[in-house]
Amino acid sequence: MKRIPGAIVALSLAAMIPLSNAQAQESGSNRSVNFGLAAGATFPMGDFGDGYDTGFNVMGTLGMQPASLPVGLRFDLAYNSLGSKGPWDDLRIISGTANAVLSISNSGGMRPYLIGGVGLYNADGGGDSETDFGLNAGGGIDFALSGFNTFLEARFHSIFTENDNTNYIPLVFGIRF
Repeated sequence: MKRIPGAIVALSLAAMIPLSNAQAQESGSNRSVNFGLAAGATFPMGDFGDGYDTGFNVMGTLGMQPASLPVGLRFDLAYNSLGSKGPWDDLRIISGTANAVLSISNSGGMRPYLIGGVGLYNADGGGDSETDFGLNAGGGIDFALSGFNTFLEARFHSIFTENDNTNYIPLVFGIRF
């Protein structure tokens, strides 16, 4: 199971390579294929929050949004790190998610959206690694700039762990090309 996060990283990077040439020819914020980078804070929720402090998050995205449809597809690869409040080790969570993105409207250079999907999550707390499926749902706002977009996003992630779900909310700010 420890090979799964490495496979997710390799597949994500391999998928982005052929898209970079097509993206270089496009301009503006209405690209049908885009990639992005984001970072922010990760807030543990519920019982999970009792054992871990607020941490940080970094994320890479690959999105496909047909211009004629309000619904697109986005794949995310994220790394979350949370400090321990107890005697156990800090925790890192690597996730790969596939998400539907619903654009709500586009006014004044701002475009709110809803996002949700399924994913595979690998949690490692000092050598004790576990990989489980999970769900996520949330929303964000895209801000169009010259040649790229920025976005602010919050999502609720729930990992289906053995005894109780592991829940957290990353709040990220990113750029999309």
